[in-house]
Amino acid sequence: MSNSEVQLFYQRIHYPLGQITVVYQPDQRAVAIAFDGETKQLAARLERQLKRAVILSKQVGWAYTHLLEEYFLGQRRTLEGIEYKLYCTPFQQRVLGLVRQIPYGNVRTYGELARELGERGYARAVGGAVARNPLPILIPCHRVVSTSGRGGFTPDPKIKEYLLTLERANRPKHR
Repeated sequence: MSNSEVQLFYQRIHYPLGQITVVYQPDQRAVAIAFDGETKQLAARLERQLKRAVILSKQVGWAYTHLLEEYFLGQRRTLEGIEYKLYCTPFQQRVLGLVRQIPYGNVRTYGELARELGERGYARAVGGAVARNPLPILIPCHRVVSTSGRGGFTPDPKIKEYLLTLERANRPKHR
């Protein structure tokens, strides 16, 4: 493998609406997650982000598989233990850092996130950063909604609705 190439592994994990593909580095840090409809574009997207040729090898044995499986069963509310590496712009990193802090079972609007960043009027820019989230679920972009409805979710809005419903049903009960 040359310096212009990077070796990554992937594993497919089943969940109630299909399967997700997790792409990870040799050190087990996740770099991308794709749902059924996005898997074909995954290698090209990674090459653009990494600015290197990507060699993807199917592998079983990602260290954090059980954590995602427990999440999809409603048995886990946090995925804090999963290590990842973000390859994105500084603005997107700021936005996704805020998204990561949205509690399980809760939602925020694009405008609320823009205000938290101190960027009033940047709701569309926040929406663009959220839409390019390379690690959905780990960075829970499904918890970001528009003021007029659910907002988008790639590749299928049904996935966003499923995730929000799962979290509402399993969120902690306040006394």
